Amino acid sequence: MSAIQGPVFLLDDEPEMLKALTRLLKAEGFTVRGFTSAKIFLETYRAEELSCLALDVAMPELNGLELQQRLGILSPKFWGDIR
Repeated sequence: MSAIQGPVFLLDDEPEMLKALTRLLKAEGFTVRGFTSAKIFLETYRAEELSCLALDVAMPELNGLELQQRLGILSPKFWGDIR
């Protein structure tokens, strides 16, 4: 049984990778929400819903590291000081 209470959020700009990771995590009993871009994720982002976030660090537009920094600014209570 997982200690994660909410969904696992996956971000990867490669649809096949996102699909494979989603299948893997669902097979282990996780609820998964997948996104192909950081922009789409941010449009639906609610800090209180987030439990686990797996990021592709080499996405176009806004990469995983940049997204982490932005989340730290948007929700410092949840993310702390991400650098």
